[in-house]
Formats: sequence, structure tokens, C-alpha cells
Amino acid sequence: MNKAVLFGLTSIISLLAFVPTLINAQSGASIPGQIPEIQEQISGTINPPIPTPGQEVTITLKAFGTDLNRATITWTHNNRESLKGTGEKEFKFTASQIGKTDTIQAVIQPTNGPSVTKVFRLSPSEIDLLWEASTYTPPFYKGKALFTPQADVTFVGVPNLVSNGSRSSPDKTIYKWKVDFQVQGDKSGYGRNTFKYSGAIILRPHVFQVEGYDSNNPDVIATSKTLLEAAGPVVNIYEDHPLYGLLFNHALIGSFRMDDREKKISAYPFFFSTSNKNLDVSYQWNVNDSAVQVPPTQNSMSFQKTSKDSGEASVNIRINSTEKLLQEAFAYVALYFNGNDGLFLRQ
Repeated sequence: MNKAVLFGLTSIISLLAFVPTLINAQSGASIPGQIPEIQEQISGTINPPIPTPGQEVTITLKAFGTDLNRATITWTHNNRESLKGTGEKEFKFTASQIGKTDTIQAVIQPTNGPSVTKVFRLSPSEIDLLWEASTYTPPFYKGKALFTPQADVTFVGVPNLVSNGSRSSPDKTIYKWKVDFQVQGDKSGYGRNTFKYSGAIILRPHVFQVEGYDSNNPDVIATSKTLLEAAGPVVNIYEDHPLYGLLFNHALIGSFRMDDREKKISAYPFFFSTSNKNLDVSYQWNVNDSAVQVPPTQNSMSFQKTSKDSGEASVNIRINSTEKLLQEAFAYVALYFNGNDGLFLRQ
């Protein structure tokens, strides 16, 4: 047979084999009708995404290709019908207590087309976010050591996750740490319930967040966040009494009258990056605007009355961190002496 004739017959056969496909594609049948696996893309957003027990939760439906405003939507909460109507795209409910799961089902029936069912499961849980700054406070101080510029701070996540009646162990919980909503991947993971952070030179508040996941049940999740802003270091001046010792119950502020012949005062730093009042800090004393030549680790001064005119002496103390540039504090006190006695600085 001639090769040209053979090529023509082959082309005709190939064209005839392809014709049914072309006709079928132009017949008007929709692709989803031919492929049952393809369904309308209907999604739901949960606000807040990770609810806490007793919190009001809102689920909102969104769709592409379906007019939800004309669809009949039925909402059930834990197998009980709670809401039904046309265009009911939003459903609100109160989250259950810890250890219980909320199952929300939305059945969407479009005006023409098959119904679509969306199921949402939420297991409200809690996680406490604690923090502790590595800054100095004097003995017997009952307050919290504050976070100051360039200081180190440690965060601890304490989860309260319950799944199937069992409480998740903190060391078997998965933690995700975030700083200013950026995930800290190298510090997150299984059992990593602590997060350490070093303050930067740029002074601005930061948002710290932790998420805890039950390693055996991904539906059990909790989150907590806090806004942490650096405070300023502080220095307080106290009287060092010869009989009672340091009087930490009363800081000397403004003015201080010399009723005794001799007084000793001590300066104590607050919230500096040190574990001891004499480590990594330097003291600079000034009396009547004149620098006092003492060792930089000396945190106390003694004063005695002498036979001079009455008046006052201004005492200034400045404390600087030797390691952290931005950690500095200043305090002032005026010492009054009366009668014909003057004041003598006893280093």
C-alpha cells in the first residue's frame, strides 16, 4: 500500500478515536458531576482560633462557588440542633470546660446541588505563661524582679491540657514559642516548656506567646501571651543603723535629718543584671557636686557632725552596670544638720 494512503488512513482513525472525547466535553456536563471526589470548597474560620474554657466562640463559613446567603444552613452543637435558617453563615457558642470537647456541625444545603457537611472539634484548654527576670533585688525584697534593658528573662509554660479524662504531662507536651508573632523554631518542640530571651539594646515592648499541644491528641491545644516592656533599673538609699542594721523598710527619699552624731547610709541596686550588689556594677558617689574618691564597689558612706555651721549636704549616688550599657540608675538625698554642728564625711 502506498505510504501516503497509509498515513491518511492512520490520521483518520486517530481523529475518529478522539471525537467522542470532544463531543463529551462540549455536551454541557459539569466536571464535578463527572468526578464525584471534587466538592465545593467551603471553609470555616474560628475566632478566637484557640479558645479558653467558657469563652465565646464564633464560627464563620466562607465559600467559593456557592452562594451561602441563599443556602439553608443547619448548625448542631454536640448533636443538638442549635440554629437553622437561610444564610446563617455564623454560629456562636460558649466553649466547654477543660476536659470536654465541643463538636460543631454545619450542614449546608445550596439552592441547587448536593449538601455539604463541615465538622469542627474544639477541646478548650489552658496554659499559664510565667516569666522571671535574671536581675538583682536586695534581701527581704518581696516584689518581683523586673525585666530591664539587656537583661535575661526566662519564660515557663505551665499547661493544663486534658484529653479523654487524662491530663497531659508538661514534659510530654509540644510547645511552640513566638516572639512578636514570629515562631522560634529552634527553641520550640517536644517537652521544651522553657524559653530564654536576652533583651536587646533597642527599647521597645515585645509580645511573647506560647502554644501547647497534647502530643497524643492534636485537637487539644492552648495558648497564652504577654506583653513585656523593659522597666528602668532603680537605686534606693537606706540607713545602716548601728543597732538595727540596714533598715530596708524605709528608703531615704528627698531629705534626711541627722539626729545622731554619726550616720551611715547604703545604696542598693534593683533590677541590674547581677547576682550580687558588688558584682558587675560600679558606684559613683558625689557630695555637694564633688566626686568622692572611693572604690567603685563601695556601696556605703558614713557621715559625722563637726563644729561647723548648720545647713545641708546633697548626696548623689549613680550606679552603672559594667556589662550592660543601658543599665543605669541614680538617687539623691539631702542630709540636714542643725545647731552649731557641721557635717564631716567619713569614708
